[in-house]
Amino acid sequence: MADTRTLGRWIIGVALVGSLLGCQSQSTSGPSPFKLKVSAQIHGNLVYVPTAINGGPPRPLILDSGAQPSLLTQEVTRQVGATSAGPIIIHGIGAAPVQAKRLNPLLFDLTGVPLQPSQVLAIPDSVSQSLSQQTGRPFQGILGSVLFQSYVVEVDFQRQTLQLQSPSTFRYSGSGQVLPLKIKQQRPYLEATVRWNDQDQTPGEFLLDLGSTQALDLQSGLSLAEAQRFQGDPERWMIGLGGQERSRVGRVQALELGPITVPNPITAVSHPALLKAGQSKSPRSGVPLAGRIGNQILSRFKVIFNYHDRVVILEPNAQVQAPFFADMSGLQILAEGSQLNEYRVATVYPHTPAHRQGFAPGDRLLTIDQTSVSTLSLHQVRQRFISSPGTVRQLQVERRGAILTKSLILEDLLR
Repeated sequence: MADTRTLGRWIIGVALVGSLLGCQSQSTSGPSPFKLKVSAQIHGNLVYVPTAINGGPPRPLILDSGAQPSLLTQEVTRQVGATSAGPIIIHGIGAAPVQAKRLNPLLFDLTGVPLQPSQVLAIPDSVSQSLSQQTGRPFQGILGSVLFQSYVVEVDFQRQTLQLQSPSTFRYSGSGQVLPLKIKQQRPYLEATVRWNDQDQTPGEFLLDLGSTQALDLQSGLSLAEAQRFQGDPERWMIGLGGQERSRVGRVQALELGPITVPNPITAVSHPALLKAGQSKSPRSGVPLAGRIGNQILSRFKVIFNYHDRVVILEPNAQVQAPFFADMSGLQILAEGSQLNEYRVATVYPHTPAHRQGFAPGDRLLTIDQTSVSTLSLHQVRQRFISSPGTVRQLQVERRGAILTKSLILEDLLR
């Protein structure tokens, strides 16, 4: 019989949370100081790190502090000669369970640093393809909690670097804010406060999730009044391991991380959380507010994860007070083709510029402002629809063999 476990939620890009077996590791840390800087790639608000598996060539894996296990695609599994230790059923965002495979032990190597996760899963090709279409890059896998258990991990989004240090010799002397962490099932949680307006605020516990491309994601513990704040906000589909799930997307006045205030972050509230709050008969459900802080917020800091001392250090960078922007077109766009440089409209959201201009699911983008989209990454395509309200974009699309020219006037769709 297949093992059944929960493997969190994929939000927009990649966000894994859940209750899985913990990971152990073999590390090079010891009594002598150890420090290693690794070049990373930031693509579409995700951190990719070069990781060799079983002595093979380095391949870009997504670094995910919200995932206990590491994940590999079936193709990578075959290439590295991994063998199955049995089936496992995992659940993520969306209703459909996913049949994955537990793999026998594998040796990972991050630029000369050996790691041996106690659990690595192989996910089906259909899921890998969906994640490639959503991220616009060939999805090869995820490096989960094993790295954070073994080292103090510094992520510098602006310099696109990762620095590893041995916990036993790590000393911090910078000017960042040192905040206490709770480590639960090898994942880092931070107490923070959501400020709804000048009078109302709610403390909560939030996963610091490098695998999420969101800013703030509220998953449980909303009161009825808090849920009602999002009733007028637009619905959006979040793509995950198990398909799609509805969320409402709006803004809160601020997120307070200790003494640090992050103003007006874009906030997604899952449909199940809204339903549960709506069924509540009391002002508060009795369940603490909980959710996830993703890379739209974390990228505004140099982030140092120190599981050994149970702290996270946040050093604000120049973007810490920058405004948050979201799509202004109403198009959900996915990448296709062998090079993932063909772009198809997956969803046209109602009451948006794209809906009013007659875009339809299945439309294939050809040009944006006379630039062929084949020369752009998916992230660059999406960025073209984030600008000043009133900006006009000229698009050519192909629909059932016909070439259509359309204009889009971008609009701030969030309150």
